[in-house]
Amino acid sequence: GQTTKDERELRSLKKRLLSCNSAEDALTDSFFEPLWIEDHSPDISKK
Repeated sequence: GQTTKDERELRSLKKRLLSCNSAEDALTDSFFEPLWIEDHSPDISKK
């Protein structure tokens, strides 16, 4: 079902986040890419 798929995606996301070198790496992870495309705030990228 949908929940198992979501759980699996979250688990692999967690693994990717743990292997990221920085918060920036985590934020640019493909999991978050749709969020950046939908609502990209210039203020965030300046920091």
